[in-house]
Amino acid sequence: MKLIKVLKTSNGYEVKTLLTYKFFGKQFFSREQTFVKSEEEEYWTVPGTGSKVSMEKQLRLEKWLKDHRKFIEKK
Repeated sequence: MKLIKVLKTSNGYEVKTLLTYKFFGKQFFSREQTFVKSEEEEYWTVPGTGSKVSMEKQLRLEKWLKDHRKFIEKK
């Protein structure tokens, strides 16, 4: 999972990522996925389905948000 963009929305945050699927070192395909977190909630969700993300993804998304929050809130 690679970070593409972190955005501040009107009611929370949105993170766009690139998910790459590899098998034996060869890349088969990549897809872009978006995750959202509202300020009232403590967990990240996938828009459209509303499902919560795994704990591994949650930790990575929180780290990215912590690292980039000072830049996106300056605007």
